[in-house]
Amino acid sequence: MAALSFILLVVMLTSIFFLLVFIIWMGRQTSVDPNMSPLEPQGEEMKKYLYLKSFYVNPSDPRGWLPKINPALGWTVNFRSKSNARAFLLLLIIVLLSSIGFAISIIG
Repeated sequence: MAALSFILLVVMLTSIFFLLVFIIWMGRQTSVDPNMSPLEPQGEEMKKYLYLKSFYVNPSDPRGWLPKINPALGWTVNFRSKSNARAFLLLLIIVLLSSIGFAISIIG
């Protein structure tokens, strides 16, 4: 049982690491021009670029990090393609499942 706990812990920590690297990598892919271009939607116009109502996917927007539709809620990452958003979801699911498995292996 200790070996299973260790394996799940390694999977969880590795997945968290790759999740953070993925988000930083996606956010750093940004335009160097700080001026707004006509291709950068603002506010309510951004809603049409939401994938699964949560992930901003707009390949024509040069910004990597951008304010959410409601700027009081913070910032979001432009995933630029649905496959990038799916990869993020897969990493998130791996983190969640390995965390649950680790917790169960510790308890039981």
